[in-house]
Amino acid sequence: MSAVFVFQHTLQELARPRRLIVWLAIIAGIGLLAANLTTMARQVTSLDAYIQVSGGMVFKVLALSSAILTAAVVAQEVEQKTIVYMLTRPIPRPAMLLARFFASAVVALALALVAAVVVTCAVYGSQAFSNEIFFRDLRALAIGAFAYGAVFLVVTLLINRSMPVCLLFAFGWESIAPNLPGDTQYVTIFGHLMALAQHPQLDNSAGPLGALAGQMGTNVIPENVAWASMFGLIAVCLTFACILFGSFEYVPREDTD
Repeated sequence: MSAVFVFQHTLQELARPRRLIVWLAIIAGIGLLAANLTTMARQVTSLDAYIQVSGGMVFKVLALSSAILTAAVVAQEVEQKTIVYMLTRPIPRPAMLLARFFASAVVALALALVAAVVVTCAVYGSQAFSNEIFFRDLRALAIGAFAYGAVFLVVTLLINRSMPVCLLFAFGWESIAPNLPGDTQYVTIFGHLMALAQHPQLDNSAGPLGALAGQMGTNVIPENVAWASMFGLIAVCLTFACILFGSFEYVPREDTD
């Protein structure tokens, strides 16, 4: 058995239609919001609508899907008491962990990319792919899928019942910190992704969507720093995760019944 087989098997498992149906419904709802945003408020332009829905919703889909899908890499196996069977496979633990992680990151990225396409089509219609910000979002979403996933992977290996911690980080810290004054964006993933996407600061960005999109604060992170920080974060977290998974025993929890 190879790491490629583990990757393919995990990818098929995570991409089952019954797993994706809820995500697709959420994405459809986001598309409807984007399509109606300019009509609900006349002062909202297409640019305003795209940036607020993209930053406030699409990147949150990325964070949420990363948190949930990364839990399936190890933590879910522990809770469902199938970790013993997973570890009997004739493949080094680090290779197995990385194969399962990459599968979860690919699915999270695919969901976020679908959401981004839906939003730009809903806002710009036939001119959807003339939206330059959309293409910058794609690269930010790509690295974000691996950055969020790598952080959540470490959390799931360190903490039992880690989902509340991951969700608090994704929707609490990642939503509040980018809107704070000063340099707090440096200690967020979202702030770095916005530096990569280069979303312009909007004059009309008040309200919940503007806050979720980080438009209440000013992004002070240079693009080159954002690239270096994200690649460094991914490398450090994945290395640490491999060390943890290779060094400690993970056994089924008996308190799940």
